[in-house]
Amino acid sequence: AKQRKMVRQTRNWPMEVACRHRHSDAKYDKENVPRRTLVNKLYDEEWFPKTGDSVEVRYHGDTNEYYRGTVTRASHGTYDVEYPDGGTDKNLPRKAVSRFHVFMTGELVDVMDTTADQWLLAVIRQPHFDPDTYEVLVLGRAEIELAHINKIRRFDWSFRPGNRVMAQFEDDESQWYPGTVTADKGNNRFSIRYDDGDFTASAPRDEMIFIWASNAFAQP
Repeated sequence: AKQRKMVRQTRNWPMEVACRHRHSDAKYDKENVPRRTLVNKLYDEEWFPKTGDSVEVRYHGDTNEYYRGTVTRASHGTYDVEYPDGGTDKNLPRKAVSRFHVFMTGELVDVMDTTADQWLLAVIRQPHFDPDTYEVLVLGRAEIELAHINKIRRFDWSFRPGNRVMAQFEDDESQWYPGTVTADKGNNRFSIRYDDGDFTASAPRDEMIFIWASNAFAQP
């Protein structure tokens, strides 16, 4: 029998799961459910960043993570950006740089847990009265927490070759297995090479999840 890690989740993840882990004071209904992401709506091809602009950047220009930063150079369609922690990205293409937008209530984001030094999936609840601070609900936790804007990042939920994922295998809907996306086949389907050597040529989007995010819902 194949030995693979199992994670239980709903088909409509992360919408339904985020609602199930809601705080008792946080009201989520059909008109107010967590949004998967806003990154696909941030890019404006008619807006051209200039030096000093506050922006949101696809890290290194080709990852799924977006970080807040400031443009330090804009020249001939490429950009240098400095991040709040002092790190930099240079010669970024135009499509990797978007205007920074404040986080929205109900938006799914990553929040840095400085104690554990890891990013955790969370929902923005509302802005806090402290400047640049938000109330967030980390999935799997009961209490509302505070997160500084520099410790929050957006994430592009679209899968790309090389992404590590948990996915169903063929008709087995009860278990989810670790693997790596090998190709985007179009029409929201992807080929996956599982860690145990198995291969799926056309896995549907709604039967996949990023492996780091699956840890929030793994059963002991």
